[in-house]
Amino acid sequence: MTDPLRLGVIGANSFVAKAAIYPAVDASEDVEIVAAASNSGVPDVLRSVSRPGYQAVVDDPEVEAVYVPLPNAMHREWTERAAAAGKHVLCEKPLASAAEDVAAMYAACRRSDVVLAEAFMTPFHPRTAAVIEAVRRGAVGEIRSIRSEFTFTIGADHSDNFRWKAAYGGGALWDVGIYTLSPIFDLLDDPEVCHVTSSDGPGDIDVTTSVVLATPRALATALCSFEMPEHQLLEIRGTAGTLTVERPFTPSMQDDSYTLIRPDGSRDRVITGGADPYRGMLEAFARACRGNSPWPRTENETRGMAARIAEILNMTTPTIAPDPSMR
Repeated sequence: MTDPLRLGVIGANSFVAKAAIYPAVDASEDVEIVAAASNSGVPDVLRSVSRPGYQAVVDDPEVEAVYVPLPNAMHREWTERAAAAGKHVLCEKPLASAAEDVAAMYAACRRSDVVLAEAFMTPFHPRTAAVIEAVRRGAVGEIRSIRSEFTFTIGADHSDNFRWKAAYGGGALWDVGIYTLSPIFDLLDDPEVCHVTSSDGPGDIDVTTSVVLATPRALATALCSFEMPEHQLLEIRGTAGTLTVERPFTPSMQDDSYTLIRPDGSRDRVITGGADPYRGMLEAFARACRGNSPWPRTENETRGMAARIAEILNMTTPTIAPDPSMR
């Protein structure tokens, strides 16, 4: 790329934007922020490009693409508005809390011939791709078990956080389910949901959800929570060993390896290299907007994840039992 992609931000006071996106933009030569708006005040770092409202960012002729870190329930409206203005869209995960809304967002972007990308950064870390490739090559033999967990605490002092409110698309599974479920769907052949346990909280949202999924020869569990201590785990066990990953879902430059445990108990630390996945995501988005390479996550994958999360949240009873020989 020669000129950086000119990005506008709506919802510029978002936590993830301030903590991760802005530093990644600063580190990259492929993206720059030229406009920003927030209903709660634009942070000082973007004061020079502040605009009086979201629509002003969307309408700004300098803006080529819009980053949308708004509450989930607002994603569709502002994606469609941006598409109507001819802007590419990078929208925070999940794109929407209903598969039909996701489909409508993609349709709006197709009509305007603009890119729609879900801001799910984990796949842009080199270790993520290395783990999936290693397991597919047979590093643990035939998969028998996957444990995937992402828990953290949003305390009562953050009760105004949109994640606590169903009307805004809140809930633990909508917020971090994409992280815990993605490796399961990537590595197992069409697993079915067989049991769901949820703990509801204020605002009619799930604060903890545990999911059991199964194929005839493997079992997987995914755990998401807003009320448990901060913890991340990815453990993949098979007939030839166990692969474990520390901080698998929000990796950084320092997260540059995984552990492979052999049946005899020996351990190998496999070096994959680290990186800033947010920078990788932004630069991939810039390439897609300029037509240099396609956005790597397909519409079907994104719509499929939304549909599976909705299915999980609607479940209350088991629908499948694993093969008894696997117990």
